[in-house]
Amino acid sequence: MDKRILKTKEKLQSALRILLEKKDVSDITVSSLCEVANINRSTFYVYYSNIQDCFEEITDSIMDEMRTLLQNNLNPSQEGFLLVYFRTARKYKNVFLAIHRQGVHNSTIQKMVDINNDWLHGELFIPTSSNRLEYNFIFSGFYGMVEMWLQNGCKESDEQLINILKKFYVVNR
Repeated sequence: MDKRILKTKEKLQSALRILLEKKDVSDITVSSLCEVANINRSTFYVYYSNIQDCFEEITDSIMDEMRTLLQNNLNPSQEGFLLVYFRTARKYKNVFLAIHRQGVHNSTIQKMVDINNDWLHGELFIPTSSNRLEYNFIFSGFYGMVEMWLQNGCKESDEQLINILKKFYVVNR
């Protein structure tokens, strides 16, 4: 891809991450994004149809990063998955907060679940034999804990979060 295209998209995505510090994705306008990025609206529309398209490109990139980290993990484990997840969430806190503000049943969370399905079932803490009610209970608890952690500024360490999960889920079976 052309370096100019990459640079422009990078500016737009960076501006969106900045705006996410103060606003929900749904409250960000193309005009405000372009103003922060110092890019014309017409340039924005060359690359994206709307703000959500830009946001999804950011989240897809983050998920690719997570997938690569998991695949390169020489000692895959439940704790390894959780460490990758928490470190990535901390690194992209504003994006993860925006994802969580959209609710547990949004398309980005579903993509994340789909990408990490093998880890979530069996490897992590959701047995493959779980029915939908058990799965929803476990996932909603995890989701709620992460959301509160993000809202409170990620004060707890990765290890503290894993210890909380160990109290409620079977970790390292």
